[in-house]
Amino acid sequence: MRLTIFEAMEVGLFQVPFHPDNPYLFFAFWLCFALAVGIQLLLFKKCKGQGRWFFLLLSLCGFLLCEVACQLITGWDLLAWLLLWFLCLTFLLGAGLCTLLRFLLKKHC
Repeated sequence: MRLTIFEAMEVGLFQVPFHPDNPYLFFAFWLCFALAVGIQLLLFKKCKGQGRWFFLLLSLCGFLLCEVACQLITGWDLLAWLLLWFLCLTFLLGAGLCTLLRFLLKKHC
């Protein structure tokens, strides 16, 4: 059993955001990243208290679920779980970056 991050490197998922060889995956990654930033910004503006963290926690739960599934599933079925894992990672990166920038700007200003 290998960690999913090594499986994703072997498949080449980490090259998707930087090499537009496959424009569908390239634009899908950046669209999902921007969508995650937008959702997190909307939650920060509209929600109070614990509701601000809903999308970030939902993305983290999906990420961990896909990590466990990738440990249990073998063969060609693993590819679908790898893509879902990468989607959750994209949402996590977008929401995490938005959260980090929000707190840095709020602290600085």
